Amino acid sequence: MSRKYAVAFFVFLLLFLTACRPKLPPPPPRSFTAQAQITFGEKRFTAALEQSCPGSLRLDFAGLPELEGMQLRLEGGTAILRYGGMELSLPTPSLPQAGFAGLLSRALQQLAQPAEGAVKRVPGGWDVNGAAGGLAYTVRVDTEGMPRALDMPGTGLHIELLP
Repeated sequence: MSRKYAVAFFVFLLLFLTACRPKLPPPPPRSFTAQAQITFGEKRFTAALEQSCPGSLRLDFAGLPELEGMQLRLEGGTAILRYGGMELSLPTPSLPQAGFAGLLSRALQQLAQPAEGAVKRVPGGWDVNGAAGGLAYTVRVDTEGMPRALDMPGTGLHIELLP
């Protein structure tokens, strides 16, 4: 009889302990592409987004006449801006701290190791909270670890990432 209680207690303990562990999203993919629908203040536009590895981000802009045909690449510590046959290369820290491309890049890099207590399970995935450039953000991650949205309320930035 005591053996049955011991087995039942072990099963209960196993279920209890595994249910209490925080569930984390799978790690984000090292490389991915997405169509970004961006709202930044009053401006709305789109960009083809490509991350070839963490810290390497390419955005090809469309949907706003003043940005049409512009390309921005963030690679390591360098930002490369191409527009109308011209190219400008500068150190990434020279970009505005509240500029959406730098904020997006830092948020995507931080997804790999979210801070303790920063992850909340939501229907269809997780919300991962963090800060980049001193500004709070939330990244919505789907069940495979793919980032699907970024909200940065302090800047008026909202980005939807569509496959």
